[in-house]
Amino acid sequence: MTQEKNLPEYIVPQFDEEHNDSQGLSNTIRRTAEVAMVGVEITPLNEAIRFGAMGVAIASGADPLTVGAVTGIATMAVEGCGAVAAAGLLTSKNGNKAIDWINKKLTKLHISPEAKFSGSAKAGIAFLGGSAIVASVKYREQPGMTESEVRKYGFKSAVALAGSATIMGYGVAKGVELPGPEMVGTGLLSIAGLSAVYSRIYRKIRREQQQEGIDTGKINIQESSYEDKDN
Repeated sequence: MTQEKNLPEYIVPQFDEEHNDSQGLSNTIRRTAEVAMVGVEITPLNEAIRFGAMGVAIASGADPLTVGAVTGIATMAVEGCGAVAAAGLLTSKNGNKAIDWINKKLTKLHISPEAKFSGSAKAGIAFLGGSAIVASVKYREQPGMTESEVRKYGFKSAVALAGSATIMGYGVAKGVELPGPEMVGTGLLSIAGLSAVYSRIYRKIRREQQQEGIDTGKINIQESSYEDKDN
């Protein structure tokens, strides 16, 4: 997913010179930082940081357990910061704008902004989009949640993602240790397994939306309508 170039202006409140006090300035700085953290979490920078950390660990000769730990820690750092930032943005005065922006991201995952999901489907959404995206889905369904509640929910997703990343890092490093043919075979099996997981998640998300009467074929049209609102 790509970050909107006008995101800071879209969500962060403009500093009001008539109320030039430290509280107003600190609030603007905080929102700007939150936008930056969410931006890192939902763009390719996320993968660059996580896989970069894993690659450096492997290149340095670290054992598979260490590689897994490094990958998990990097993932927790990115996803945890994303969860904290998303909680602040969603529950701020401009929270509706943040939700509208994230709704556009959801349509890119073929997820309707009007859909409500089961816990297992939300776990799949976290796997596809990250902690900030799934926190937004949860908050959209329960807008009465406090910032602390949204943050805790996002952290749970971040921990789960970090755990899966740890296992992935260990598996990749273990595969690298194998002889050539076995390494290639392990890699192909891993790719096939990952593709199967993605397919299963998308099928579940599509099925739950269809059960709610949502026409999944029109989700891309919804994306266009959101873009029209910004123009």
